[in-house]
Amino acid sequence: MAAHDQLEVIDPSGEIRFVDLDPNRGVTNIGSHPENDVVLDSPDVAQFHAILDHRQKPYQLVVFGTEGHTLIGGVAVTPNTPYPLTHWDTVELDGHSLVLMDGGSGGPTATATVPTRALTPAMAAAPAALAGTALAATLPSMPMGGAGTAVRLGSLPPDHIDDFITTEINPREWVIDCGQTATGTLTIGNGGDLVATFDIHIDGIDPAWIEITPPAVNLFEGEQAQVTFAITPPRAPSSRAGTRYLGVVVTSPNYSGRSSTLGATLVVNPYYEYSVGDLSPRQQTLPYRKKVGQSALPVINQGNSESTYRLDAEDDERGVRFEFMLPGQAGSQLSHAELKLQPEEAAPVTMRITPNKRQFFGVAKHNFMYTVTATPLSGVQTPRSVLGQVATRPLVGPWVIALAVLLLAFVLVLIFRPTISYFGTDPNMKVSNTGEVIVNPGEPVTLYWRASRFAALRITSDTPQDTAAGPVDGPEGSKVFNPEISVVYTLHAENLLTRLQERLFGPTRPVTLKVNAIRPGIVFTLVAENAQQDGNTFTVVRGQTVTLQWKVVGAHEVFLSTGSALETIPPERYLGNVTVKPDIQTEYSIIAHNNFTPPEGDIAKLTVKLEEPPPTPRPIPVIQRFDALPVVITQGESVRLDWVVTGVIKVTISGVPGEFGPTGSVEVVPPAAGPNIYTLSANNGGSPVSLDRTVQVNEAPPPALPPVIEFFTAIPAQVVAGDPAANQIQLAWRVTGDTTNVQISASAADFAPIANLPKDRQEARAECRVHEADDSER
Repeated sequence: MAAHDQLEVIDPSGEIRFVDLDPNRGVTNIGSHPENDVVLDSPDVAQFHAILDHRQKPYQLVVFGTEGHTLIGGVAVTPNTPYPLTHWDTVELDGHSLVLMDGGSGGPTATATVPTRALTPAMAAAPAALAGTALAATLPSMPMGGAGTAVRLGSLPPDHIDDFITTEINPREWVIDCGQTATGTLTIGNGGDLVATFDIHIDGIDPAWIEITPPAVNLFEGEQAQVTFAITPPRAPSSRAGTRYLGVVVTSPNYSGRSSTLGATLVVNPYYEYSVGDLSPRQQTLPYRKKVGQSALPVINQGNSESTYRLDAEDDERGVRFEFMLPGQAGSQLSHAELKLQPEEAAPVTMRITPNKRQFFGVAKHNFMYTVTATPLSGVQTPRSVLGQVATRPLVGPWVIALAVLLLAFVLVLIFRPTISYFGTDPNMKVSNTGEVIVNPGEPVTLYWRASRFAALRITSDTPQDTAAGPVDGPEGSKVFNPEISVVYTLHAENLLTRLQERLFGPTRPVTLKVNAIRPGIVFTLVAENAQQDGNTFTVVRGQTVTLQWKVVGAHEVFLSTGSALETIPPERYLGNVTVKPDIQTEYSIIAHNNFTPPEGDIAKLTVKLEEPPPTPRPIPVIQRFDALPVVITQGESVRLDWVVTGVIKVTISGVPGEFGPTGSVEVVPPAAGPNIYTLSANNGGSPVSLDRTVQVNEAPPPALPPVIEFFTAIPAQVVAGDPAANQIQLAWRVTGDTTNVQISASAADFAPIANLPKDRQEARAECRVHEADDSER
């Protein structure tokens, strides 16, 4: 028996092959591409048309391709929908038939010898030559037992029981279908006087059908044992229907020359299966002078018994006569025929096709669609039909008009066909030995073109993301491109003729721009005060702020990795920096990507290590300002002291009791005359700092004496009114003590006061008019 289920593949030519459905592989690919497990060479089959999932039953078929029509049991399959397949289900695809077969149904294994059931190339190419010849005559013969070497027994063997080897079988008759299992029990007894080994085999059937458990037994003297055997004829044509006579033989190497044989009967029921290949040729055209066409149709009996098939042919218009020529028959049969085939026999049926009417004049050939149906007359089987087409060509057709139209079209093509006379770059640009233009990434490249006037021009790129490509204006022009990767630009010249035949009237001209594979350039460093550098590792004091600086050129994307965080750097910051304050040891990376970098990009790294800062020394106090205003005073006056000191919280001033803040002012009165020194002292635990200011205090002047008028006289002391002497009066005085002003005034209205006189004056003149009234003396 075969180890796995199989897929029987019947090609349109009639060739049959088997594909093992190994469950360990899981799925089987079906399509026209050579890498498929089942390759179907047909233009209507997609490259990867379908898959068969045979990991568990029922198997699932999923069709992906929309080309052609895929049928299961004559029903169209919807793409991308799983369909369950069971044994003997048939998948039809563009003339190919795929039949799912049970692993025990007789599909060939790797070591089995099977008959060749494929039609030879000569049969497919010249079916008329095979008319009347049975295909079975051209095939090699094989034993009736099937794929093994067993010889079928002609009659039931008689029972023979040896005294030393006693046997008994139950039952002795089985009636089963192909693929079913007949089981029986064989009782073996050791009637001899030795401990013996007994071997069992069954004659008359293929050993591959038989499974004996166990195949040999060891028995003591007088001991008995039972052996179970199972017979499973595969569902294959080699499992011929009918009665098989079996001989169950038990031997022992310990009892040489002795054996026991029991006869049994196995009846294999018939099953019916067949396949019909495609017509060859399926389509043909008959010229006017050829009256008869010919086609061949292979019919294969895949059952295990003789079957009769009826072939019928008819066309939709009833305008064609069909004649069947069967192998081995001299005459032909009109419209229908009956064909009898033995199991595994294949017969190419030749069919003559004669249209009833011929066209003398016409603008096109006339097509007749016809159907050939094979109907099994044995068993319950579904008829199968194949389609064909025969066309008749008129004697006189529109060839003159076609010739004139062809000439006119040729002239129009010469005038309006699009052409390209030039498409390329500046000739001075660097070109490789293979004609590729060498540029750097992003470098502007100007492409020039010159084409015919009656053409629409467009430039395409083999890079889908290249948005610079597209339609261009004018039969002559140029356009600037900035390729980042190697690219092929192609100029297309098109017009209405291109739509008719792109290959002939759609000229193209390619230009290859070879972009140098330049990787991004990265400069990545760290700037920090007193940083210690060891290669790409920088050591700074914990809590210190550092600046990361970078410069990246030739990149499309740039990222900054800060520990586990990833930040995108915009193009305007490809030359930039960032200030960070790491609190743990951190690795920083600049990651740059362009079209030539690996997937992870080009990476520049640096590591920042931290060390603990040294103990902070106390700052030295700084006396920023200490002023005494004014610096010269008179004893008893006050002085204002102002100061500003940094690095301390308290200061002291000699001569001024108490402690003061680092900034302040105070009014003081120097206690003594002479120089008074004030010292400002500041101390934060270290060396004190101080600053002196000197204030000069002058002694106070003695107290002022009050003024005393010692005398004030007038000479003469008396005058007569009207006397001239009254106008010549002398005044004398003396004043002692401190004065600020000595002034003489009179009661006379016409005498103005005289101020700022000296303190001592013995003689002074003063004109004074003496009134004649009460005041006669002054």
